[in-house]
Amino acid sequence: QAITVNLMANSWKSWRGQALQAPPTLARWVTIKGHEHLKAGLARGNGLIVVFTHQAFITQLTRRTLAAHEIHQVPVIAANRPEADRAAMALRGFRHGQEGLELLRRGQALLIAGDGRNSIDPVRISLYGRQLPLPRGFAVLAQIIQAAVVAAFGSMNSTGHFTLEF
Repeated sequence: QAITVNLMANSWKSWRGQALQAPPTLARWVTIKGHEHLKAGLARGNGLIVVFTHQAFITQLTRRTLAAHEIHQVPVIAANRPEADRAAMALRGFRHGQEGLELLRRGQALLIAGDGRNSIDPVRISLYGRQLPLPRGFAVLAQIIQAAVVAAFGSMNSTGHFTLEF
């Protein structure tokens, strides 16, 4: 079953991206749960940080969901890629943090690719029975600006139906 799901998720990626543009197809193949968490986070007015595992489909669906709430430009901050030059890696992290802070101050949303495998000293959290490494920076941003943090988790079953839960 895991192999079937993996093949479906990766082999039909371009088809899925095009096919799911049509609302009837999207409604048939995708279930989105937890809209109320996004609404509540946005209603606080201090910005919203959505943390997710690094999956392009989650990014696409989250952006579409946030657009329904009049949030149209939502950048993704990915975990640092390993570099030989740790100073360059730290500088990139600082720039991402500054950009994220400015967006949050304006009450906007930010997506954090939470697969911190390559980040320095990640925090491990349990999400749906998995231990996921998350970069620490998003929590500092949230704390400074008092932004809401919502986790997003996606899963696909063996029939190809995708569920995104906030």
